[in-house]
Amino acid sequence: MTVKSDGNITIANAEEFIKTNIEQPSYEMLCKREYLERAADLALLSGKGKITPDKQAFISKRHELMDKLENMVRNETYKFSDLYQFKVYEPKERVIDVPNFFPDRILERAVTDLVKPLIIDSLIANTFGSILGRGLHQCVALIATTLQARKDIKYFVKIDAHHYYESINHERLKNIIRTLVADAGIIKMLDAIIDVHSRGLAIGVYPSQYLANFYLSIVDWAITEGYGYEYYYRYMDDIVILVKDKQEANKVMNILKELFTISKLTIKNNARIAPISYGINFCGYVVYSECTLLRRSIKIKAQRKARALDKAGVSDLVWAQQMASYYGWLKHANCAHLWLSLVKNRKIHYKSKDKMKKLSQIKNEEHLEFGLPRDYRENVTDLKGLTLEFHGIAKSDFYTNAKSNESKLTKYVVKFRRVGDGDNDFRYFISGGILAERIMQYQSEMPFEATIEERGSGRRRYLVIV
Repeated sequence: MTVKSDGNITIANAEEFIKTNIEQPSYEMLCKREYLERAADLALLSGKGKITPDKQAFISKRHELMDKLENMVRNETYKFSDLYQFKVYEPKERVIDVPNFFPDRILERAVTDLVKPLIIDSLIANTFGSILGRGLHQCVALIATTLQARKDIKYFVKIDAHHYYESINHERLKNIIRTLVADAGIIKMLDAIIDVHSRGLAIGVYPSQYLANFYLSIVDWAITEGYGYEYYYRYMDDIVILVKDKQEANKVMNILKELFTISKLTIKNNARIAPISYGINFCGYVVYSECTLLRRSIKIKAQRKARALDKAGVSDLVWAQQMASYYGWLKHANCAHLWLSLVKNRKIHYKSKDKMKKLSQIKNEEHLEFGLPRDYRENVTDLKGLTLEFHGIAKSDFYTNAKSNESKLTKYVVKFRRVGDGDNDFRYFISGGILAERIMQYQSEMPFEATIEERGSGRRRYLVIV
């Protein structure tokens, strides 16, 4: 991507900006039987785990079909079949494409889960949708927080793509994929998945949501890195940019038009430049500097639903179940009065998850070695070449295999601090073998400074302190 002196932008080489620190996957991983079995299990759980006829047909002959699938992948003789289509209305009409379960959905799951970490890691932080922990509510909350903190922001630009999924250009998408994925076998399978749909990407196919999100990543990088606009937010093809004045807003709109043309996309005719005081209608909410409200169409649906349930005379429990989705929308906005007007005199209580800890959070906060939380643990290989202060070493009962008496399975926990860190900025790592033995030799001399270095050659490499 290059920025010209006249302020226009062209995207010459996507690889200049699409970067990732995630290890590249290999086609060999895709060939492993255990990995394919995992993909099959996940594919069976799709659709809320409902066992459809094609799933049942696979289950009844699973071992035989998995043998066949493994041979297909190893010999690269797989072939994706035509998609089955049906329409949904939510509220606008959408055509959903459904692939066959075997082998299509299993292979789609397998290859997508290999490249998904690459895609997510390459996206900017303000890209949302199909990313764990980065949904529409997080996107809206970030915009609201920005508006509250930056009173100098007076205008916004809002656009989205016309028929986004079906407008995605196959050749352009394939070229961008090649800037991120290195393995030829994986690229070949992704190309085959893309080509099954004659135009754009198929809605309803597992890889499409990640590929569609990735397709506009060049626009993300161009706006934020090429032009330096900090307050940029994208949820799939819906984009909002916050700026200080109308002149800047017009400039941004012209840039977006050019970028969409380069991406072979068309901006919908509802593109908008407006003052913040008008409210940003985005992702189901209308965001103002002072508050966030529910979009009017969703508000009306909630009111109609509540009236219908009241008229039917349902119990409080049934009412709560039927209105739960609307409560999910309302609790993320400043709509307490609206909710009370819907509930009226009913005794409705939803269990709050806002203050409920997840198991992963509990584990991270659990005090383990040397009284430090689990998330204070670091990987010893990441500490190679660093000079550290060593403050303690002890046998780790938590990480040692208690059923074995073999000394090589004994693990030690090492308490350390980086040179220059605060007095209480202690961390720990788990080690065994030569490194642990060397540290144990000088246990009586702690605390002391030393550097972790790698010695040996080939497969016989080990860590020591010097």
